[in-house]
Amino acid sequence: MSVSPHDTMSVSSSDDLQSIEAKFRQGTWPAMFEIPKLGPELEIILEAGNIRYKTDQVQLFLGKDMKSHLLSALTNKSWEYKAYPSHLEFVEVAKGVISKYPCLVEKGASSGCDGLVNSLKYKMGNMRSKMRSVGCFEMKVNSRKRSDNEASVSPKFKKPKRAELNYLPDLPNGEDDASIEVYRKTLIAEVQKRKKDMKEIHSLMTRTFAHRRQELVLTSLSVTDIMERWPGLFMTSGLYAEFGRLTNMKLNETFFASLNKHLARMVQMLKSRQGVHSLAIQQELQSSEGKDIVSRRTAVLRSLPFYFKEKQKYYKDFEDAALEEEIRDSKQRIAVVGGIGDHVNICIIIDGNVVMEDISDFPCAVALYFGIHYCLNLQYCEQQGKPWN
Repeated sequence: MSVSPHDTMSVSSSDDLQSIEAKFRQGTWPAMFEIPKLGPELEIILEAGNIRYKTDQVQLFLGKDMKSHLLSALTNKSWEYKAYPSHLEFVEVAKGVISKYPCLVEKGASSGCDGLVNSLKYKMGNMRSKMRSVGCFEMKVNSRKRSDNEASVSPKFKKPKRAELNYLPDLPNGEDDASIEVYRKTLIAEVQKRKKDMKEIHSLMTRTFAHRRQELVLTSLSVTDIMERWPGLFMTSGLYAEFGRLTNMKLNETFFASLNKHLARMVQMLKSRQGVHSLAIQQELQSSEGKDIVSRRTAVLRSLPFYFKEKQKYYKDFEDAALEEEIRDSKQRIAVVGGIGDHVNICIIIDGNVVMEDISDFPCAVALYFGIHYCLNLQYCEQQGKPWN
């Protein structure tokens, strides 16, 4: 067997790794959209317009070139966060513009910026078309028109969820299928070691991220195949890192900060539920009274299926002897083996496979269950989807 030049390449160059990471979107949509620099000519025009508007209340109408320049600057800035901003996000951008440049307020418009919002949507659509034409992979797969070379693309792919910044990034410059395959095999070997080099695993997972996303989104790999090809995704640290690449958020910190923020309100909401499920909710909540934060989180999370009257809970408690049969029958579930109070093991089951086990506590399992659906591009089970969606 001949040795490819790729087989001897280094996978630990920090400079090279930084150049790969720099291609990913680096930030979530901001709480307050910052208006970018618009260039000296346009800014002088807008500042003069503001002065006149302050004294005479005269609206400024930009010429075609200047308006196009403004829209380009705003859509380029928006692109740094996502390719598909929502209507409300376009409104945020437009309101930020008229707040900084009140001379652009549209008289007669309900929000003062309806026309600007529509123009931003149209400009962003043009930008996606241009990015598609120059080979941006994320845009190409979302096009309705497919070339013959793209006939193999699965029709089942879905557009990004709300938080996905790097849904389908392009492959790093200089990499191809052969080099990625070398990295993937090296990654498998590293994960199988008793003493793992976590820095090396992180480096390899980052280098193969774009290729892995294309596999997961565009092909119909089974969970068994994914476990075989990308075992790093099923390590807790590996899943956290992958979620970070995908969303630029720390899964555990974000999940628990949000849960803690709303915990008291959720308890009130759960207690208000009437009907046949109210007793089950009360039992869960009473089991955590006077206990630590983990117990209170657990009680709330375990009560949600009862509150939403789900046909099937996303978790199940059972004895160890029933585990093998339960695995075969479970499509998606958190399995608590031995009881929630004194559990022996907490597992995540996807398509009959135990993909993660020995999870420290139930809330951590829920966070990982949530994260694994994002990272594996999975849809939630229809019978248990309300709490997640």
